Amino acid sequence: MSPKGTGVEPHIRALDKTLIGEGCWEYGGKIRKDGYGSVWIQNGTKEGTTALAHRVVYEGMVGPIPEGMYLCHHCDNPKCVRPDHIFVGTDADNKADMYAKGRHPHGETHWKSKVTHCPQGHPYSGDNLYIRNCGRRMCRACNNARRKKSHQRAKSAA
Repeated sequence: MSPKGTGVEPHIRALDKTLIGEGCWEYGGKIRKDGYGSVWIQNGTKEGTTALAHRVVYEGMVGPIPEGMYLCHHCDNPKCVRPDHIFVGTDADNKADMYAKGRHPHGETHWKSKVTHCPQGHPYSGDNLYIRNCGRRMCRACNNARRKKSHQRAKSAA
């Protein structure tokens, strides 16, 4: 997977842009909006793709990541590419780790708490707002329309 003409593997290029120290190895190249490092991988032509820096370094230093598996950070630092700070796990493992460490956004810290209208444009306020047992906000107008449509389908099928 080395870029055309350089002969340098992507994990080596990623490590060249990494501050290696006692704790986390923080990737110093391009950082995505979500905080994870991004590495450009050229496929031998003018085309290429980007990959997450911690995945590139892990595969280069440890080995392949099993298909469908996640790389989860023990250190909770998305810039960290240090292989011993990373473990292979499922989506459920990643979520369990997030909950165990208290990193699950809820209440006002959750991004959806700032959404003021449903996708159809109805406000999440007043008589149009209802809150489910799980705490999720629902649009009463959309829910009523869904229920009416479902009732009509059931009625026409009978």
